[in-house]
Amino acid sequence: MPRPSLLPFLLLPSLSLASPLAQQLATQSCSDTSLSALNWTAKAFDYHSLISLSGSSTSNIQTLGDGYLSFNLSNPALGPSFDQVCTATSTSPDQFFYFDTWFTCLYTPPSTSSNLSPVTANTSAALFRFDKVSGRLEVKQDWECGDGKDPQYPTTVFKGSGGVNVTLDCSVNVWTNPDWNQSLGGLFANQTVECGVVDVSVGLDSLEAMA
Repeated sequence: MPRPSLLPFLLLPSLSLASPLAQQLATQSCSDTSLSALNWTAKAFDYHSLISLSGSSTSNIQTLGDGYLSFNLSNPALGPSFDQVCTATSTSPDQFFYFDTWFTCLYTPPSTSSNLSPVTANTSAALFRFDKVSGRLEVKQDWECGDGKDPQYPTTVFKGSGGVNVTLDCSVNVWTNPDWNQSLGGLFANQTVECGVVDVSVGLDSLEAMA
């Protein structure tokens, strides 16, 4: 059997849903869509955090906190039944996400039939990382299309990666404990950050296909 071929593909610009080509892509196969103009969508992108300051004096304050990030990742080549739930938690204040950790999305294989082989259900969980300071979100994912167009190679495995700078509209609220004093110590203040939920198009920067 010949050695599988690894083919790089040039990417086309993003398409509006109203464009004729975008409407055409809606009827294309998994492989066709992967090679044409694929962008992921990070649906309901949600970031919020809580920082707590506590201690017995203003010069000895301990900082604790949690940052939360979540969104649903959609790949148009796979269809909505294959959307993945992507969540991450960090305890490293004050920005929490520093682009140094890849998180794994939760992927539950759909029970309905599709144009993907069963192998994909076990191997296509996406990875993502985020930098709160710059807003940079990056995604990478492997997926498999079993279109069967080539009898010799009926299945194509795609490896994609890309990213986007996410613009978040956030509000910061600070609460100071009016009952705090140095003799008793305890909770000094809380800072909460709440950002508006947005849908984000994640452009594909590189794509490889292996037949």
